[in-house]
Amino acid sequence: MLFLANIAIHRYHKAGVWFGFALSAYSAIANDSIQTLGTFIAATKETTAWWKQWIYVATIFNVTVLYSWYYNNGDITFERLQSKGFKTQP
Repeated sequence: MLFLANIAIHRYHKAGVWFGFALSAYSAIANDSIQTLGTFIAATKETTAWWKQWIYVATIFNVTVLYSWYYNNGDITFERLQSKGFKTQP
């Protein structure tokens, strides 16, 4: 399904950028983050309500993204994706 979506939008640079961002965000959240968060929530479920834990995690995430966006002129990747050749669409 993702392959077909890529075929449909690869000619439109802006749509491709947003599609790639959404796909990478989903991949990060669905894999590494959920494993870490699941362990954290399971380990502290007796002492803290689950909704307080999610507020805590969401606050850390939002502060990190806003910090990077502000100090790197709108780039939330901490400039890790800066490389030669990415200024123009291939």
